[in-house]
Amino acid sequence: MIHKEEGAILPMVLGVSIIIFFILSYLIAQMIDTTRAQHLIQEQAIVTYVAESGIARMQEQLKKSPTHMASQNIVINQRQVQVEVVNVSERSYTIRAIAIGNQDVKQTLQVICDRESLAIDSWQEE
Repeated sequence: MIHKEEGAILPMVLGVSIIIFFILSYLIAQMIDTTRAQHLIQEQAIVTYVAESGIARMQEQLKKSPTHMASQNIVINQRQVQVEVVNVSERSYTIRAIAIGNQDVKQTLQVICDRESLAIDSWQEE
């Protein structure tokens, strides 16, 4: 019995090549997604730092001049932060910082500070 299997190897190689192509494409896509997620996590940490720095600058401004509560736009580490005193009571200031970073990463922090010492009583992320 003679079996003619001429040309059978070509479809098999083609099928295996297609499967390998799809596996490699999937792995490359996963690597790209992982890298993008790492960059977003890093950017979120930087933007949080920028918002905290903006609050610290407003505290310093209030320490120098308690009546100067104008909204400030500050650039820190090439990121924009808007800081403002949103509420003043007998005992405290409420300060809000909105930081915007690269890749549309945004962080809003709000703190309530003691009016005398400017120590932070409460902290809230939005």
